[in-house]
Amino acid sequence: MRVRTVLRFHFLILALPVCILAQNAKRPLAWKDADNWRSIQSQTLSRDGHWLAYGLFPQEGDGEVIVRDLRTGKELRENAGTLPPPPEPDPEELTPREGGPQTMRIRVAFTADGRFLLSSVYPRQAETDQAKKEKKKPEEMPKNGLVVFDLNAGKATRVADVRSFQVPERGPALAAWLKESKAEAPAKPAPAPRGRARPEFGSELVLQDLAQSQTKTFPDVIEFTLTKDGATLVYAVASRKSETNGVFALPAKGEAQPAALLAGKGKYSKLTWDLKQTRLAFLSDRDDADSKPPKARLYLW
Repeated sequence: MRVRTVLRFHFLILALPVCILAQNAKRPLAWKDADNWRSIQSQTLSRDGHWLAYGLFPQEGDGEVIVRDLRTGKELRENAGTLPPPPEPDPEELTPREGGPQTMRIRVAFTADGRFLLSSVYPRQAETDQAKKEKKKPEEMPKNGLVVFDLNAGKATRVADVRSFQVPERGPALAAWLKESKAEAPAKPAPAPRGRARPEFGSELVLQDLAQSQTKTFPDVIEFTLTKDGATLVYAVASRKSETNGVFALPAKGEAQPAALLAGKGKYSKLTWDLKQTRLAFLSDRDDADSKPPKARLYLW
């Protein structure tokens, strides 16, 4: 009798882990589980290591931009919208872009002092779905935007209709962003001259001292660049009044007015600094603007 009891006891001990394993067994993954997966992208640390920022996106639907205080664990979160599909490859591009046309990404950037974070955001899925339902024209569809986090105050400010932005790597807490062009639907666009592409016009450029809340704006900007130390802003103008086109430079701080590096009828593009940020190169067809097609020259400032 005692032997039988001992055997039963040992059988229960051996059977117990099997029961626990059976209860904890996980089911195999299904296709629908992929909809709940979220991916981290554009993870960035502030220069002092105090803050971590990143985007968190599901396979479908709206994602978030998250800023975490690594000392306290507290987080600030803002809706980052829905990632758009990757762009179609350019058949005329001789050298494919690195990585190919993969998933689009948001861009996040801290100011050098670690007080502010800027992040690009996309339209929310509900806004895009509603616009499609209302059969809005492409120029009327929801546009990308910008979120500015004031990390000291623990708050975020959203800026609508922003095409691109820049933050200097060093120096003051400055930011520059280029607004999306306003939706304009002329009765019938004028055809482009033979041998030339249809002209593209600029939009409003905003330069803001984030710490002082001081803002400057510049009209009809097609392209811009800030030096890494935040000392100089250079921008190119593409206006419907072609005589006002050109490349202009000014100190990013202070009250100085923009100075024309080269101006007049023509196209100005490809603003590029050298490694030391002391010289700037750009292209312009100003001296050949009336030719079909015009030929561009390389200029150095």
